[in-house]
Amino acid sequence: MKGFKSDLLEVEIPAGMGSDLQIELYGDASTRYLISSVFLSDGKILVSDSPEGIVTTSFVKLEDLGPIGAFADPSSAFAYNSAIRSLPGYEPGTNSLLIPARYLDSKKSLKMFVQFRSDKSTERHKIETKIVARKTIKKNEPTEVNLNVFVADGINLPEASLPIQELVNRLNYIYASAGIQFKIGFYKRIDKKFRDLTLSNNTSKIFSEVSTDAPTGLNLVFSSSISDSYGNLGGLCIDMPGASSAQGLKSTGILLAISSLPNLLDSQQISYWVVELGNNLAHEVGHFFGLNHTFESTSEKLVDAIADTPETESSNLMNPYPVRNEILSLSPTQIRDVLSHPLVVPKAK
Repeated sequence: MKGFKSDLLEVEIPAGMGSDLQIELYGDASTRYLISSVFLSDGKILVSDSPEGIVTTSFVKLEDLGPIGAFADPSSAFAYNSAIRSLPGYEPGTNSLLIPARYLDSKKSLKMFVQFRSDKSTERHKIETKIVARKTIKKNEPTEVNLNVFVADGINLPEASLPIQELVNRLNYIYASAGIQFKIGFYKRIDKKFRDLTLSNNTSKIFSEVSTDAPTGLNLVFSSSISDSYGNLGGLCIDMPGASSAQGLKSTGILLAISSLPNLLDSQQISYWVVELGNNLAHEVGHFFGLNHTFESTSEKLVDAIADTPETESSNLMNPYPVRNEILSLSPTQIRDVLSHPLVVPKAK
């Protein structure tokens, strides 16, 4: 890559592939990237700098997006406005894009061409690309997602404890309409330095440090507190959508704050705790799968482009201000989009 744009990357798409694709980009750690063009040899434009594409891309300033968390600084960044879900990594050096199979299926083999942009002119340098394909999930097909759980020392949350099992049950309850079952595939105690996190621009290093020996899965880091320049956070998904390649998964995931634990002898207190924390976790998992908020009070640029997620529906999982006592749900289009993430796999028989 040199200047603002890369050379075209050419990818062979087999006939009738029927697979969802995730494109992941890894480059210079001080540069922000955007997957700016994706088009097919049959003339279909999937991602374009111009309005005719299914996705349009544009430069924006992070301050124009409103306060979006730890990385809301005035440096240049990018945003997508489309149903093909992606945002720039809040940290430089990486970007990813999900392309559902319905945009790629063809009776003939095709070539897909991909181009990247950077937020500043650069000297020629190498960028690494991972393309992950996974056969499209059939309607009503049971699926599963493996969870890698990391708990900071000082938090009384053993692997087999009731609170952690109930959190997973809450996830399964909310995502049951999508046919997804979450299970803990890996559990690890991590250093107490992760107990109280103050976020900066190297948050991905948290995951790369704790997940060295973890298998493929969605990384969840439980801390006592998480804060950034705006104050305390209940949770945060580092990338949207989260990576699915072995390399990408080592540096991404979800942070969740557990400020207190319930009294295990008080069933009402346990129930309240599980709903509060479980809903928060399920919301961040939605971001990992590429779902955006149904509306924003500060900016329209980060709102989803999904027709069946009205702003007034407070019970939707991706409403940023849900009513606590309502049963959080996913719309049919959100379910379709969640199932296109390659980390969601058919359930083992």
